[in-house]
Amino acid sequence: MTWAWSRRWQQDCVDVQPKILSILIGVNDIWHMLNGRYDGTSETYRDGFAALLERTRNALPTTTFVICEPFVLMSGTV
Repeated sequence: MTWAWSRRWQQDCVDVQPKILSILIGVNDIWHMLNGRYDGTSETYRDGFAALLERTRNALPTTTFVICEPFVLMSGTV
């Protein structure tokens, strides 16, 4: 996995051994795509996310996953 935040995944997620894990990944990708500064592709996102899920499922086989869809609210600056 090459995502920059993946280095923290072991410590911040796997080592905690949660019973339930909610994952919301991709909001920043969408935001950067909307402002023209995203150089990834949908395949990049899909492949990286699939790798993360596989790695996490292998490490946490009894954890319940809640997968959230990335979104953007077009509401201006908050």
